[in-house]
Amino acid sequence: MQPFGIYLYINIHSYIEQTNEQLEENELYSFNTQFLNYINIDSNGNKTKDITFQDVMTVANLAYDNNTEYEITKDDAGENSLYIAVNVWLTSSSGSIIYKSNIEENLSQYETEYLSENYYNKYICQNTDIKVSKNTGRVYEITFHLE
Repeated sequence: MQPFGIYLYINIHSYIEQTNEQLEENELYSFNTQFLNYINIDSNGNKTKDITFQDVMTVANLAYDNNTEYEITKDDAGENSLYIAVNVWLTSSSGSIIYKSNIEENLSQYETEYLSENYYNKYICQNTDIKVSKNTGRVYEITFHLE
């Protein structure tokens, strides 16, 4: 028979570990939800809400804040990294459709250079447009397509 102190220590230690694991899971869920909330095509292919250029810039700002907090750059990007990349299809000033990757790197450029041409555009983001790392469990890339 174990002394009561050892029994109590083991149970408290186990409880603390379970609580810490639950907190980590909740933080991960909360973090990913910031990005997953922008999926606007359901499993039947129906659009569920509008995504605007301003929404795209909000996501890019979230990515920028994350990347700044961890002091990482697009050179660190990838599934094993905490870096978040935001990609978007835009209308250029000439009216052509262009693809821009890593817009989180140059937010002010995109806000000023592309806002007038894309202000009224609507975007699509499907669940396949958001990549979640199998290793970290975190979102690491999101792409928006013109509607």
